[in-house]
Order: sequence, then C-alpha cells, then structure tokens
Amino acid sequence: MRRQQSLGSKVASAPIAARGVAAPTTRQETTITTFEHYSGPVAHPEIGEGWERVVVGGGDRLLTMAEKQGDHRRHIEKVAVWGRTLGSNVGTFGGIAIALVAMYFGYDLLMHDKDAAGLAAFFGPLAVLVWAYRRESKPTPQEPPTPKRRKQRA
Repeated sequence: MRRQQSLGSKVASAPIAARGVAAPTTRQETTITTFEHYSGPVAHPEIGEGWERVVVGGGDRLLTMAEKQGDHRRHIEKVAVWGRTLGSNVGTFGGIAIALVAMYFGYDLLMHDKDAAGLAAFFGPLAVLVWAYRRESKPTPQEPPTPKRRKQRA
C-alpha cells in the first residue's frame, strides 16, 4: 500500500517586501511518502474491505480461500511426514528380515557340519545389525568439529 500526503506549500518572502520592492519568493513543498508492507496468509483488512466493495462477499471469499489453503498445506505436510516415517520403517524391517534370513541359512549350514561358512553366515548379519543399531543410537553433534590445522614448517 502506498500513500502520499502533501503538507501544502509554504511561501517565504524576504523582508524587502516591506520596503515596497518586489521580493523574490521561494516555494517550498514537502511530500511525505508512507510505505506499508503486510505479509501473511490473510489479506490486510483494508484490502478485504476493498474487495467487499467491489464484489459482494469478496472479503469472505478471501478468508475462505486462506482457510482452504491452510488446510491443504497441513494435509500435504501430514502426508509427507507419514511417507517419510513409512519409508524409514520399511527400510528398517526389510533390513531385519534380510539379516534374519541370512542368519537362518547360517544356522542351516552349521547343522550340516559346515562350521566356518555357517559361523560367518550367522554372525556376519548379526554384527551388521548391531553396528547399524549403535550407529543410529549415537547422538548427532550440533556443530561439526573444526578440522585441526597442520603446523607449517618455516
């Protein structure tokens, strides 16, 4: 919204005019410009009033549009969060299923007297699961560590 106000004109005359000589006049005009910035999901009330004058029910339509947009945005965010959660859980359970199948084959190899292959096939996936769990359960640092600088030889 831009508004412009004029405070009027001021005419200044010199004291020479008192002696009957035509004095040069200077005209001084002052203009004040005001700039208003409004940001938000709902239009400024003055804009709503303007739409109400132009279109009957225009202000109500503006509010309804903002409410619908807010509902839509919340729905999209909910779907995105649900999708990330589902993807994370599918990956976790898929990894556990693969590891359990590999451990079963390791157990089966141990039962058929294949000791080295059976132990590797059984404890390998178990070690990977433990490593992944420990890696994910560590708290992440808020700031990355600063790299140490090498001393330069003079």
